[in-house]
Amino acid sequence: MVVYKEKLNEIVTQLSEPRQEQQFYNRLRESCLKNILQVMKEDEVFEDLFNKVHYGGSQFEKLIVAGRKECDLNFIFKTPNFIRIRNVDKKMKNFMKFESYDGDEIFDSIIDDDCVMNPILINRVLQKALNVALHRMKYRTYVGSNLPVALSKSIHNVYNLTLTPLTGTYRQPLNIDIVAAFEIQVDQLPFPLRNRIRKIERRTNVCENRCLAVALPFLDDSKLQVDFPQLARRIMANKPSLKQSIRLLKHERDDPATPPCYSMLPSFSIRMAGLQEVYKSTEDPEFWSLGQLCYRFYDIRCSLSEYLLDDDLPDIFFPSINVLDRMKDSQARVKLGRYLDNTNRYLQKKIYC
Repeated sequence: MVVYKEKLNEIVTQLSEPRQEQQFYNRLRESCLKNILQVMKEDEVFEDLFNKVHYGGSQFEKLIVAGRKECDLNFIFKTPNFIRIRNVDKKMKNFMKFESYDGDEIFDSIIDDDCVMNPILINRVLQKALNVALHRMKYRTYVGSNLPVALSKSIHNVYNLTLTPLTGTYRQPLNIDIVAAFEIQVDQLPFPLRNRIRKIERRTNVCENRCLAVALPFLDDSKLQVDFPQLARRIMANKPSLKQSIRLLKHERDDPATPPCYSMLPSFSIRMAGLQEVYKSTEDPEFWSLGQLCYRFYDIRCSLSEYLLDDDLPDIFFPSINVLDRMKDSQARVKLGRYLDNTNRYLQKKIYC
């Protein structure tokens, strides 16, 4: 099935998980993580630092394509009362150095000798608590009283936890990528970035005062990545044709009938193209209604082809960052841009004629 040749509304219905299956995996995730977190808190250092969990990724933004069982999980640590954010990286402007002069001993395990909140130390606290908890649980837990679930892990760039139901109707594993992060106020950010965020809020008619600082030591061992998942979620809220267009593009990418270069396009780039389209669009609420799906799908698909052909898709929050750099093969970017451009002509005739 090639998406641009089909009736989009019919495909959308096929992309959704059956309600009963969705409820099962929600219960599986919540129950298992509750059990794991309870054992993790036996680690005093982790317990002192832990604040709450924050779910992210396609599942919680309702951008997931049926068949994929995955989500992102941020363990949000408490934030020191006194922090200074400085030394914005010239090449990666979303990575910043967080200095703390709080003096509270609960932060001693994550602050280095230079008073910097160190991603390596932060990650070490998280991984130690997770590893010990899984070992004590003998890599197994239960949902309710009668559903055994196998727990497994893999650590590459991030900590991946896999939950595998061992009995019952649904046996597909659920993969969870876990990182440590801090919730900070937008007003604490450097002035130029703070102004950029306020401009986006005015253009999209939303407001969000929080953002995340994420520990990703495999990318930078001295700085935290500033991210805006809460704001992105608000921007996409109440825009069903935006979300469905992103899902359709991801479904099309995963379709074996499409060119191999399409499969190299990261989901993050598709989502960013959608966010950029909102930033450029009218404030008319009907513009993003589900009845406008075919037009919004065409708009985003056209913009995506232009970004690929120009080899530049700016991050909406950090315009100097080209998110297409995540697609390593430059020739594949050009091929995909041409493919989308050519097929957009077919789609245009179908929509407007």
